Amino acid sequence: VPGGWCEWSEWTPCSKTCGYEMISRYRTCSCPKPQNGGESCVGIGTFKEMCVCVWVLVDGGWSSWGLWSPCSGCSGASVRMRECTNPPARFGGLPCEVHIYDSPLYCGGGQVHFECGKPCPRSCDDLHISTVCLDSSECQPSCGCLTGQVLQDGVCIEPAECRCKYQNSTLEPGETVQAPCLNCTCETGHLNCTSDPLCRLNGGWSSWSQWTPCSQSCRGGTRYRFRDCNNPAPQNGGKGCLGISQQQRECNLQGCDVDGGWSRWSPWSRCDRTCGGGKSVRTRSCSSPPPKNGGKNCRGKKYQVKLCNPKPCGNESCPPSMEYVNCANRCPRHCTDYQRGIACIDSDPCEPGCRCPEGKTLSQQDGGCVLPWQCECTDAQGLNWAPGSSRQDDCNNCTCSDGQIICTNDTCPTVDGTWTPWSPWSDCPVTCGQGTQIRNRACINPPPRNNGSDCEGPETEAQNCSTLPCPGICPVDGGWCEWSDWTPCSQSCGPGIVTRRRNCSCQGPNHGGKPCEGPESESRICDLRECEKANCDIPFEYRDCGSPCGALCSSFQQKEECENSTLCVPGCYCPEGLLEFNGTCVPLSE
Repeated sequence: VPGGWCEWSEWTPCSKTCGYEMISRYRTCSCPKPQNGGESCVGIGTFKEMCVCVWVLVDGGWSSWGLWSPCSGCSGASVRMRECTNPPARFGGLPCEVHIYDSPLYCGGGQVHFECGKPCPRSCDDLHISTVCLDSSECQPSCGCLTGQVLQDGVCIEPAECRCKYQNSTLEPGETVQAPCLNCTCETGHLNCTSDPLCRLNGGWSSWSQWTPCSQSCRGGTRYRFRDCNNPAPQNGGKGCLGISQQQRECNLQGCDVDGGWSRWSPWSRCDRTCGGGKSVRTRSCSSPPPKNGGKNCRGKKYQVKLCNPKPCGNESCPPSMEYVNCANRCPRHCTDYQRGIACIDSDPCEPGCRCPEGKTLSQQDGGCVLPWQCECTDAQGLNWAPGSSRQDDCNNCTCSDGQIICTNDTCPTVDGTWTPWSPWSDCPVTCGQGTQIRNRACINPPPRNNGSDCEGPETEAQNCSTLPCPGICPVDGGWCEWSDWTPCSQSCGPGIVTRRRNCSCQGPNHGGKPCEGPESESRICDLRECEKANCDIPFEYRDCGSPCGALCSSFQQKEECENSTLCVPGCYCPEGLLEFNGTCVPLSE
């Protein structure tokens, strides 16, 4: 059996980083080996050649981290190190990135370092019933208390030592508080409450929910918001909540988007020439329906053109640049056939006549045959563009190319509108008495573009002018009209409020006279009969000491006086933080 060479090995690597070196590759005569007197392989088993070694950039790499050092003391830190030796940076390679030292966060108050953050619960606040504690989805180092402990005031404690929150106050562990029909004790950071089975509790509204999405995207829809009578729920025969549990509003009153649709094609027009090559045109419009309320325009061609009557007129021959062919009514024939919005239609049957040689079309301007890139363009305003010319259209660049105006389709940046400076005040239209002068500004500096926001605020301002009295006309000060009758008492029992009003309209002010002085309304306390503690209508509650004046929305409004506003009298009042308005209780903001 004669011997056979095996495959060549890979080349040996260069051991030098620069200069020259011999590299080798090998093969063995063992595929198969010569046997039973067979001939050995013919040829060489080792092949060498010169290689030129160049510098190879080697970027640095970090070694493994060392052990943590002992803590440097109370409120101290521990450190571990690593080196840029695996491998070291060589021949211009990049060094290792920063962070030679690694030190955990300083964790005070008995906290320890967590590589991926402390899981819930982390603090006493996380134990509150109204709190939902969530673990982070990302691994971030942080400080935290040991398992079974939580943080309060920067110190790790047992959960049983956590304080509780009740309204705007804080309760110590084990401290009790009485809420409406409830006895509550502070335990492990939250209130553990038991209900009083004999207590009658009137219901109270929860906060309004968020508005629901609009039921329609256009043409008028409805959205709702809700509240429940569970804050608290009525208990043991207590009264339900007064008022509505649902509100609704109209929304999206704008019309719906309507995309445009093409009308039918018009009939073909008569050929505009009886000989020598003419055109017949038909059109359609984007009106079935037209686009509305931001709907899309029609896509496609508005015009269709077909060639007609290509034969030369009379005994004339074809123009010098044209040639006579058997099928002259084929597209394109003119440069205008390339225009956007125009579709050139081949006519049937073929008609002999004059046309430009293959690859050329007829120029509209000089009547000669030109290549497509030499065709002029016509825009929507009927203006001609020279071949290859460019113009700016808003934020897009348009170029005349092969008879078509081609524009880039860049998204224009949004530009919010800005006011111009105010104009000077206009001249006062009167020289005596009272006139009005105005000044203006415009939202054009710049105007809003590309769905930018419009300017906010008034476009015009007015002010009084020339308050000097006119000769022979005396200024007339304002005078109060008679007081109205007192309103009925605001409460059916206990102290309430009666109010009367007057208007500054029974005399002047005219010709620069002064406005009326004094309040527009007056309020007094009325006391029909003493209330029983259980007879307050929802949402009012009985109070042994209160001031009817201080509990009214009107007491906070200007131009109103309330007598005896500091009285302390028992009666039915709005709950703490609410004020009386139109027979119910509302926040000051409403």
